[in-house]
Amino acid sequence: MIAASGPWLSAVGAEHGAHLYFEASVGAGLPVVALLQGSLLGDRIIALDCVINGTTNVILTQMRSPGVSYATALADAQRRGFAEADPSLDVDGWDAVHKLVILTRLAFGVNVTPDLVDRRSIRDVAAADVGALAQLGYRVRLLAHAERSADGAMHLRVRPTAVGPGHLLHDVDDADNAVIISSDLAGTVMLSGIGAGGASTASAVVSDVVTAVRERGAPVVPPTPLTTPNLLGDEAVEVAGYVRLRLSADSEARALVLQALEDRGVAVDAAVDLTGSELVVFTGVAPRAVHDRALETLDTLTSVDQILGALDRVEA
Repeated sequence: MIAASGPWLSAVGAEHGAHLYFEASVGAGLPVVALLQGSLLGDRIIALDCVINGTTNVILTQMRSPGVSYATALADAQRRGFAEADPSLDVDGWDAVHKLVILTRLAFGVNVTPDLVDRRSIRDVAAADVGALAQLGYRVRLLAHAERSADGAMHLRVRPTAVGPGHLLHDVDDADNAVIISSDLAGTVMLSGIGAGGASTASAVVSDVVTAVRERGAPVVPPTPLTTPNLLGDEAVEVAGYVRLRLSADSEARALVLQALEDRGVAVDAAVDLTGSELVVFTGVAPRAVHDRALETLDTLTSVDQILGALDRVEA
């Protein structure tokens, strides 16, 4: 409701002398809404990086255990009460999208809607990719990211992402949530803790009730009008990547794959041989459109039997 109608509700409330409180809408007990509405009002926010859906984080954490597939991890999360009978809102990324929309409005003062977010589900994340990345020190998270370029253009995405060792979100496991705020004055600010559940959510609701009592009778300031941002296209959004593929029996297959990536404008940060004929490639930062075209090229090579998995990647 806040993601879909928050600005309208704030405006209607102001017309009738009423405040709108919604701390529990993002991160349960993490006071991120209060932080963005208060302490960081003097900062220019540059980016948000968040793990803000406990269900997907529980599932992806479980999938690091050998032999645990997505289906098995989901069933376990449902049994433990972390996932609903119909988990679509969570596993398909919509819950994280809604929360990112709310944070983006507060952080950047722009009017964004869920359909503007580049969204990917975790349904197709293979246990083999989660396991291979775990062996290499990485964790897979459903990462919610918003950024503002120097000219004010915006990019928002919610995608399964390989998180490198040393990154602030690397150790945010199970039902924990975390929000990293990057700004010009305060630098990097991180909030982390339990992002779901009755007690944590109750903490946020009670804090709003206390604030409402304290502010009773206080004048209501009309909300600042939100601006409509320009969006960064795939030619401008830069990402690093992870690719796992099965090579053909050609003795030159490995070299041909790495050369093809370089030829298509994607640097190779590292290449790791797995068991059998599988190869993991960590690609360097490049525009998403360039990455996509490079993967299309790999898919046509006779030296590649199959592209088995591909994810975004972030490093510390």
